[in-house]
Amino acid sequence: MIYTEHARMRMAQRNIPREAVEYVYMHGVPFERNGAVLYALMRQRRPQRRRCHRHRHPASYYNIGVLVKGDIVVTVYRERGRTRLRRDKETSGRSRRKALR
Repeated sequence: MIYTEHARMRMAQRNIPREAVEYVYMHGVPFERNGAVLYALMRQRRPQRRRCHRHRHPASYYNIGVLVKGDIVVTVYRERGRTRLRRDKETSGRSRRKALR
């Protein structure tokens, strides 16, 4: 994976380790966004408990979003106050109009 300068800067500002970004990229659910792909972990798709502890990760990985274009990590962010990222479709037009007022 190649990290842009912007992605490295955001990782440092938001205290997101490279291991977390790589884990979310490898195990996250992809969502297309304007020609790029956002990867995020979803609790519903969490693997079942196994004897092997290789797949364990902190719960804080669930609120990390990784925006990738090709093999290049464009940016990384952390959702505050939520346990998981939500899809754009879950935001209704009504709530967007309220926010614009």
